[in-house]
Amino acid sequence: MRPFLDILLENFQTNYQPHQQLSVDESMITYKGRLSFIQYMPKKPHKWGLKAWVLADSTNGYCWDWKLYTGREGNTTEHGLAHRVVMDLVSHQRLTGKGYLLFTDNFYSSPALFKDLADHGFGACGTARKDRRGIPKNITDTNLKKGEVVSTQDDGVLALKWHDKRDVLMLSTYHDSSMVEKSRRSKGAGVETIQKPKVVEDYNQYMGGVDLSKSNSDKIVYRDSTCTCIIIICTFAYCS
Repeated sequence: MRPFLDILLENFQTNYQPHQQLSVDESMITYKGRLSFIQYMPKKPHKWGLKAWVLADSTNGYCWDWKLYTGREGNTTEHGLAHRVVMDLVSHQRLTGKGYLLFTDNFYSSPALFKDLADHGFGACGTARKDRRGIPKNITDTNLKKGEVVSTQDDGVLALKWHDKRDVLMLSTYHDSSMVEKSRRSKGAGVETIQKPKVVEDYNQYMGGVDLSKSNSDKIVYRDSTCTCIIIICTFAYCS
């Protein structure tokens, strides 16, 4: 099955040039059969299935590459699983050094990953966890009032925290701390104008590529047999 999938992906990658913005996220391929690596994810709309890591075009959800999770693997890099997954997905001659911008959520984002991506010619932007190694304490420990921002830049990586309804912590290798003016609905059906970091605005716009990809493949539910497992994986790739 692996050689067939490699050929399938090679065709997808050869015949499509993605837009500049790409996103990485995990996707649940709905499946209710019997396999040793079936995953249960209670927070997903479809709780049982096959987990895949997906590199998608943020503009239209085109699945450019993906890796199926088949259980715990050895030889995880010193930076951990999330770091390795992202670097595996983007390590293509057609992408490296071409100026692509990669968006990741807080499971993946770290200063170490973003520096590694920059070394391979990618810009990177993503939400981050405050306990992630390498994020300055003066950013994570500063208490902010609504609308306030604190940021710093170190070794090419911007770390920025903005307080809106809650703290939002961002990392980026191609943004600064500039703000944009945005209008949004407020309580009482009114409209308010706020100042919002450009890094947050871009993240909200471009992170959803994998969700677009999932919207097609999630419409089909598969139930059993190894043969069906092959069909589901091919369907996921085709629908994406």
